[in-house]
Amino acid sequence: MTPLTAFTYCFAVTVPIPERGGAVDFRGRLEPDYAPHRDGDPDPGEVVWAWVPFEEDHSQGKDRPLIVIGREVGKPETLVCLMLSSKDHDDDRNWHPVGTGGWDSERRPSWARIDRPLAVTEHAMRREGGVLDKATFLELVEHAVRGPGSVAKPTKPATTQAPTNTSPTTAASSSWLARLWDRLRPKQ
Repeated sequence: MTPLTAFTYCFAVTVPIPERGGAVDFRGRLEPDYAPHRDGDPDPGEVVWAWVPFEEDHSQGKDRPLIVIGREVGKPETLVCLMLSSKDHDDDRNWHPVGTGGWDSERRPSWARIDRPLAVTEHAMRREGGVLDKATFLELVEHAVRGPGSVAKPTKPATTQAPTNTSPTTAASSSWLARLWDRLRPKQ
């Protein structure tokens, strides 16, 4: 397996950022990361709230929770997010279960939509809503990149690196997901 360091979401349409701020449909290269810091600023791995336009009419929308999955390559001020919903999407391949968390006051189970990534600036975020645990985050990003319903195209790194042997298996250590996990897991 070729190691991946980033992936590209492909969409036919993008829209300008609304004057009031908020999310827009994302089209570009993303480097996934997990770096939550409960400091009031949005970071990858955190659930934040922002205004999201409706797909059928971008002039209308609503405030909703988003999970930050990384930043746009070359534009670190642009956060890439997936929107969350408490509506049951168990039978929908375009949604991934993420469980419950502080982003929902009723602690209802939530799902992340993987086929509509959104770009948001830090200034468009209304508040932090919680943090997704690492294991759930990594499963979500893996599904967003390779799973059924994914609209992402993996991007090969400029130079190939020899696989590390820090992951449980050689096949896993050659994937970008395993390398991300190796980097993020606590040092012993």
